[in-house]
Amino acid sequence: MDMIALILIVGFLFVVVYLRAIWNVLLDIRNELRNDSDGGA
Repeated sequence: MDMIALILIVGFLFVVVYLRAIWNVLLDIRNELRNDSDGGA
């Protein structure tokens, strides 16, 4: 039972970190697109 709980906790933490990493990448891409559009180059 403890093994299952440990796996669930580790899996949950992994998903949270993975989603946060993806969110940061999406924010960076959005910022780059915004800067390029506002640049007027």
